[in-house]
Amino acid sequence: MRKNAEQPELTAAQREAARRLVFGYATRAQAAEAAGVHYNTLHRWLGLPEFRAHLAELEAQRDEDVRSEARSLLAGAMRGAKKAIDKAASSLDGADAASDISSLGNMLHTYLKTLSAQVGPVERHAVEATVRTLSDEVQAARLIAAGELAPDDED
Repeated sequence: MRKNAEQPELTAAQREAARRLVFGYATRAQAAEAAGVHYNTLHRWLGLPEFRAHLAELEAQRDEDVRSEARSLLAGAMRGAKKAIDKAASSLDGADAASDISSLGNMLHTYLKTLSAQVGPVERHAVEATVRTLSDEVQAARLIAAGELAPDDED
């Protein structure tokens, strides 16, 4: 069945192969097998403009989903980091708090750097700015917890 003379509809096997290529399988051979077709068939489909267009649509959808999830994770990570830093900074044992804050800061820094590699340039800029801000906050909280900086001296 055709949508119009210009753009033929994809078969169920073609849609499945495209979905497997974009979302689930590392190799073309695996995607072809999962879609129930021979590798050569999938290779031929990759030359069809309508198949390539469908792949591009799925890739764009996947990329937007990743960016959206990255933005959500970043916001959640920042809320969690601020709470944890505030809690550690106000704990009774300054040395333990400083150690906890440093460990937390290192973990979040690694997490945010990993996240920045998975997003586009605009989101990457936001993640990197967040990492800088978080690093400053972690350093100040560590110094406060260790008794090396008074809370009013933060800047």
